[in-house]
Amino acid sequence: MKGIYVKSNFTMCFMGIIVTLYFNVAQGQVHYPQGQQYPPPGGQYSTGGFLPPMGPMEPFPLESMENFTEAFGEEIKMLTYNLTAYRSYNEEAHRQLTTAKVFDPQDLVDKMAREIEELLKTKVKAVEKLVKAAENARKDHEYRKNLQLEYVNNKKVISQEDMEMMGLNSSSVFDIYYMINLTQDTLFNDVQINPNYSTIHVPTNVYDQAPVILNGIQWSKKLDPIFKQNRKETSDLRWQYYCSADGFLRIYPGVKWPKNNVEESVDMYDCRVRSWYIKAASSPKNMVILVDTSGSMKGRRRIITVKTIQKLLETLSDDDHFNIITYSDKPRYLDNCFSGTLMQANIQNKQRAVKLFKKLEMKDTGELNLALEEAFKLFKSEKKKGQEQCNKAIMVITDGPSETYKEIFETHNWPNKTVRLFSFLVGREVKENRYAKWMACANKGYYTHISTLADVQESVQYYLRVLSRPMGMAHREGGLSRTPKWTPVYTDYTTEVTQNLREGVGLVISVSMPVFDTSNSSATGGRLLGVMGTDIPIQEITNLVPKGKLGANAYTFMYTHHGYVLFHPNMKPMYHKIKGSTSAEKEFRPFFNTIDITEMEYAVDHEELHEFRQKLLSASNRGKIKLKVKVPYDRSVPYDRMNRVEVVTHSYYTASITGTPYKIAIALPSYSSRRSKLTLMVKKFDRVCVNVQNKQRQYEFAPWRYCGNNEILHATGFDRKLKILDLYKCVNGKGNCSDLDSLLYSDLLVHHQMIIRGTIGSHEDYRFSIANKLQTAGSEYSFEPEYKKFYERKGIELLFIATRGGLTDFVAPKENMISPYWMGNMTATIEELYYRQAIMNKEEKKIDYTFSIPLNKEYMEGNNMTILSTIPVYVNRSNIAVAGMMQNFSSFTDIFKKYLFFNKCRGPGCFTCEKYGCHLLDANGYIVYGMEGVSKFLGDTDDLGLMAMLIKEGVFIRETYTDYQSECKETYEEETEEEGASSASFLFSPLKRLFDILLWSAVEFLITLANVGLSGWFYSEKATAAPVNDNPCVFQGLNITIENMQEQYQTFARAIYCNKEPENIHLVPCHMTKRAYHANFTVFRKHRGSVEGMAKGCVPFNCTKSFAAVWIRDTNLILVSSDQNCNCSGVVEEVATMNSDPIVYNETERCELMQEISERVQVETTCIDQNPKEETTECGCRGLLASVPVLVLSVALTLWFSR
Repeated sequence: MKGIYVKSNFTMCFMGIIVTLYFNVAQGQVHYPQGQQYPPPGGQYSTGGFLPPMGPMEPFPLESMENFTEAFGEEIKMLTYNLTAYRSYNEEAHRQLTTAKVFDPQDLVDKMAREIEELLKTKVKAVEKLVKAAENARKDHEYRKNLQLEYVNNKKVISQEDMEMMGLNSSSVFDIYYMINLTQDTLFNDVQINPNYSTIHVPTNVYDQAPVILNGIQWSKKLDPIFKQNRKETSDLRWQYYCSADGFLRIYPGVKWPKNNVEESVDMYDCRVRSWYIKAASSPKNMVILVDTSGSMKGRRRIITVKTIQKLLETLSDDDHFNIITYSDKPRYLDNCFSGTLMQANIQNKQRAVKLFKKLEMKDTGELNLALEEAFKLFKSEKKKGQEQCNKAIMVITDGPSETYKEIFETHNWPNKTVRLFSFLVGREVKENRYAKWMACANKGYYTHISTLADVQESVQYYLRVLSRPMGMAHREGGLSRTPKWTPVYTDYTTEVTQNLREGVGLVISVSMPVFDTSNSSATGGRLLGVMGTDIPIQEITNLVPKGKLGANAYTFMYTHHGYVLFHPNMKPMYHKIKGSTSAEKEFRPFFNTIDITEMEYAVDHEELHEFRQKLLSASNRGKIKLKVKVPYDRSVPYDRMNRVEVVTHSYYTASITGTPYKIAIALPSYSSRRSKLTLMVKKFDRVCVNVQNKQRQYEFAPWRYCGNNEILHATGFDRKLKILDLYKCVNGKGNCSDLDSLLYSDLLVHHQMIIRGTIGSHEDYRFSIANKLQTAGSEYSFEPEYKKFYERKGIELLFIATRGGLTDFVAPKENMISPYWMGNMTATIEELYYRQAIMNKEEKKIDYTFSIPLNKEYMEGNNMTILSTIPVYVNRSNIAVAGMMQNFSSFTDIFKKYLFFNKCRGPGCFTCEKYGCHLLDANGYIVYGMEGVSKFLGDTDDLGLMAMLIKEGVFIRETYTDYQSECKETYEEETEEEGASSASFLFSPLKRLFDILLWSAVEFLITLANVGLSGWFYSEKATAAPVNDNPCVFQGLNITIENMQEQYQTFARAIYCNKEPENIHLVPCHMTKRAYHANFTVFRKHRGSVEGMAKGCVPFNCTKSFAAVWIRDTNLILVSSDQNCNCSGVVEEVATMNSDPIVYNETERCELMQEISERVQVETTCIDQNPKEETTECGCRGLLASVPVLVLSVALTLWFSR
């Protein structure tokens, strides 16, 4: 202990010296050694408070800054103009594209709706054939109680590859597993399938050898020929399936059942709780659940009750409404947010209800009579509000009612019995079951006794069969035309299990229909046999969108009658679960399929959203809907999530898709349609073909559909290019494409003419001969025949032309590119960020040249950085292409330094960044060049209040919006000590803390020395430079990056700090208030290209900080310079950060939000909930199908939790 005391005093003394030194330096009281260069190159102080000596303020040399900035701007613009194919392409396009095609946006969206309708009809037709075949197969089947049957259980399927991997031989395997031939199929994203037959899935909680299961499997085997016939007739048909009401699933093509990623996880899949089954199995319903919470419901009864509530809610779709009323001494609404009303059965409300119930205490006696009165009162109030649904049901969960409550039913429900009652008795020993059964039978319901957890799933399913009975009887009598049911978007099960959109079919919607027993038997006639369905990938629908006709920054989205989005460019179905780990884990958001359309459009005026939503959902709306929105045009970039925003007025056009609950809409920026019309410039067709040159086979094409040809969508690589070119290739003067509006035809023809004219050459290494045509008078590179050396000296990595029609022509001047993946990944032209940004700047800011750093991390690690420059090409005010160039970033900065660091101007009126400090910013406030780091937002660096001053002076405008699909941090520390470890570890904690303090103090001391110029104390002038480390490392204490320290200290600093394990940060979905910024170029135009400003009362010594911002005309770049010895971060009262704020709702706000969601829309639907011939004698529980292992496990779990 004595040693500890001595070390502690030494540490405190040492820290006192360091703090004093730090304070003096921060106040500008440290004198620098003679010869110390200050400020450092670049003029940026990233030390968070180390300031040069104060001196007299001299006038800011604005004129000099403007002149050198203009010279820099002219050179980078001239490079882009001359080296890209902009000039030659622009000239040729004006010669060739002389025909204006005018489209009415409403006609365009109507055509899309018809095409989607035709696509969906083919799926409905396939399901209808299967339903008919299933009902006939069941009618012809003779039930056999002692049936013995072998079938392919897809949970026991094994492939030859599996056998080899496990080292098994066939003799030991076939007693347990089934071996079938599996092949990869591109329609299923290379999931292995067998197209020769279907396979069977049986839920874990269902006994797979039960007679009812075996009989169902046997007669449904007759579906296989129809499955195959459908696949032959509709080549793009995906999964076809039949889900039996008894629990098994028959799926085609045959597949090995996917296993959950969680190790040793139990397969809990049950097709009867999937949305496509629930929607088809019955009409929409209002459900009131009455739950006994008296003292007798404790222990295992409580556990079973929770599971029963959960399973009941799983059988509800978003077309349904429900509420839960608990009762003991009096009835109480479980959720105070919905007291006296029903809530929509969306996933948020269902999960909240289960959580609330788990917190309840079981006590007092149960007064069911009061709860029944409240339930009937609730149904009457819903009827008065006009929100009465089709089926109405009361579910009573109890351990036994004390009487029949006949008087209540006579008063409120008889004689019509419009409300059905279902009773669930929980627990092995129940007080009395006669009353519970009588109530159910007397009110057209069903009675079930749930003695264990294994009984819950099957017991709950009986009520669905009862509700579907009137539908089945009406169908048998010929009074009901079967209507297909459609789901919101969700994930294919393989995709769901793998949590990967690239595995399985991805995001899908489903169409399903009920299958009924059509026999004449009074006992089984009209009974629900199951549900038939198939999936439609969202990608298959988006392929129908004519992206080229809509143009850049226009988009399409689709939504349901509830307002739930199926697809939208702002939709983010997945989120990063963990931040800071080496592998970016992602998983699906819990509620991504119930995101409302108003949460996708970020309105400037939030009050306009309600009216906007009503117009979108209105079936009669046919006109243009206008809304001013904040558009995050970088939404598709994975590492820059919606941080670059522009305010744009959108025009929306909608169309309903007949026979479905879906609507399709297009959103057009105000600049993309003139006089409410879309205009495209195309080639006047002399013939619908073009003579394809050999070099054109090297083009890249956007991943779209061309000429209505779907086969192209499934082709890959060079084969796909040839297939596309063959559509336009001239054969006997004609081509295979009959689309006279084809933009790609015009693109190919323009390029063909450029080849003929020699504008595009056939060089050995690349195809543009632009270097030989340079005309940049006054520069040192006016002409250079050795263009390869010229490109190399200027750092030119890539030249390209990307067209609106989907064609991209790349030119790689050298073999070893910094960004070799760029060419293969950036082929979607108008959908890529660089293209959309170029058009946004041209249309909204009237800017021709856009310079940007590629934001994907693989393009900007360490020295492997490039910068893009682009120019849009227009004919008759209609965009047709974007010409671009990728340049080595160091070459770009060399040009910058030539004019703004190393110019020859000297004297008091001269400007250099070395003297005054500079930031080169883009139009969203991100640093294009600066010592703080490329692509960082200026306000999030140590800018000494500069960004806040720019906002205050109107140079930048801040926009805020709510992101409903964001992630919030939950930082936690993993437990490293095992339970029961020695208590010596606790005694070691003070020593460890002391060591940490000493280490921190040493590092702080060395950092201080590094910045005050005392390196000579420890290092000689010949000190070896630290190795380059591409991973940036930041000292939290001083908020500086290691890269900005002097080189001789970097090795030590990295060894101490940077080799630490990354902080474990868990992310959860949340709502977030986000900020984004955009430049106000109106201010620059008003002040002739430059803006000055100042702030007073800054530190130290109440200094005055001045700044100047100069716009590099006709670009998205702004050069900003300011006094670096004056910190105004605490003076200018402006929010100048990109940091987002999580939205924390109090209970009142949460209730209002949930009520708004539930009341958004009421769906009109055909209601069949009664039939006068309905048999009500079958109203009691039958034998359950739970498997023996699950029964044993369930009993064990019940006993364990009830201890």
